[in-house]
Amino acid sequence: MSKKILITSIPAWSQKTGYNSWSSIFGFANPEDVANIFIENDQPDSEVASKYLRIKEADVVKGILNKKIITASPVETLPDINIESKIPAGNTDTNILEKLREFFRKKHFIVTLWIREILWFLGKWKSKELDDFINNFNPEVLVFSIESYFYFNRLNEYIIDKFKPRQVIAYMWDDNFTYKQYPNNYIRKIERYFLRKQVKRLINKSHQVLAILPQMKRELDSEYGIKSILITKPLSGKPELTVKPVSYPIKLLYTGRLGIGRTETLQALARAIKKINEKESCMRLDIYTVSSVPREVLDSLEIAGSSYVHPAVTQNEVFKLQRESDILVFPETMSCKNRVARLSFSTKLTDYFSAGRCILAIGSKELGPIRYIEEEDAGLVADSEEGIKHILQKIIDNPGILDEYGMKGYLCGAKNHNKENIFRIIRDDVIGY
Repeated sequence: MSKKILITSIPAWSQKTGYNSWSSIFGFANPEDVANIFIENDQPDSEVASKYLRIKEADVVKGILNKKIITASPVETLPDINIESKIPAGNTDTNILEKLREFFRKKHFIVTLWIREILWFLGKWKSKELDDFINNFNPEVLVFSIESYFYFNRLNEYIIDKFKPRQVIAYMWDDNFTYKQYPNNYIRKIERYFLRKQVKRLINKSHQVLAILPQMKRELDSEYGIKSILITKPLSGKPELTVKPVSYPIKLLYTGRLGIGRTETLQALARAIKKINEKESCMRLDIYTVSSVPREVLDSLEIAGSSYVHPAVTQNEVFKLQRESDILVFPETMSCKNRVARLSFSTKLTDYFSAGRCILAIGSKELGPIRYIEEEDAGLVADSEEGIKHILQKIIDNPGILDEYGMKGYLCGAKNHNKENIFRIIRDDVIGY
């Protein structure tokens, strides 16, 4: 029996931006039964949902002074037309708002986050348009992620309290409920104290809670006395393992945003490759990013004969580059002080598993994605610059290790991220669709 499913998210569901977690998990449903409410300005291109409503953040803020402003409106999906990103690395003409967004995304200044929360608290996000959209769709099921953003959690609590869907399903895919992310930051601990209260309310109002990692499930169940269900992102399609001869120089690839310690990790990798290449050119790192890269950072990442930075490309082009590469780089911060991703799972990993290429994961082993790769033996793992050099030399001495770990990553994806298994759990066990 089908059910109407409303899913809320902050970004739009878009292959262009790579935000496709929800659309991949609910790909089994009839699009007429799925609707999405989102907040960011990107245009959705997913056909998994038939109805989309955008709450425009800029208009929410304007609504503080102008109560007549319309803050929510339905939007149509745009087809994936494979347009490359127009934000090249190092471009000094990037829109000022985009630069500010990138700056605060990297720095995570708590004052900035608080200002945003205050603006949402005062702004006009509860609206007739929002209520009409939900009433007209009449969802039986509400699905949402519990985030570290109070305003987004309040939106979901509002929907639960006012519209009373029969089923409420919360998804935890980040550590938004412990003090372990910022153990020595007392300002963050104050913020986390109030966030934990909000998280507890939402979990108490949810019929089921999903967890993205085994460690997340263990901590959630212990903290709240629940039996959460382990659900991670499925592979985008049936993976096809293709074996290719190792390139020379060996090709390393990273596609994604910088920041949150990733920049420093990639700088360390670039330095290690430069060292390896002192006698002859053995390796080459290519970085494709939508992030605006300052000139001094660009100079440290672009090393002639060793590493290069390129503008972002479309998702289809990313998949092509992955198949052509020998090593897919997964960088996180190597600092033990930064534990933002301690219980996270990067959806990028499922794309890596599908590609069947050796994964080089670099970062602190206290972080969820790095720990997951190491525990599953799904890739090569380094947590220091010396460790990076050791692994690179190991690859030079024994290139056959690339095929070995390409297969291990592929098998990890096939075992733990099988799309049909995840669809079955969501459809039959969680929703009863």
